[in-house]
Amino acid sequence: MRSFTDTFIKHPVLAVVVNLVIVLVGWRALTTLPVQQYPKIESSSVLITTVYYGASAAVLLWFSFRCTVMVLTPARLVDST
Repeated sequence: MRSFTDTFIKHPVLAVVVNLVIVLVGWRALTTLPVQQYPKIESSSVLITTVYYGASAAVLLWFSFRCTVMVLTPARLVDST
């Protein structure tokens, strides 16, 4: 039993043609899609309030900023500024 991918391995010209058709259809959709139909992009923010009585600024920076960045870094496109 042949798999779907075996067809494209045995016929590389067919693979190129299918790839070009997909790219051209995507390009056509990109150029004809009105701007109103793009999804709305909003920036997200995280507000963290911490209180460490008697702690120095360095301790606050370590516990609040650095630990938060380590937790949020796996999220895509995190700007740690």
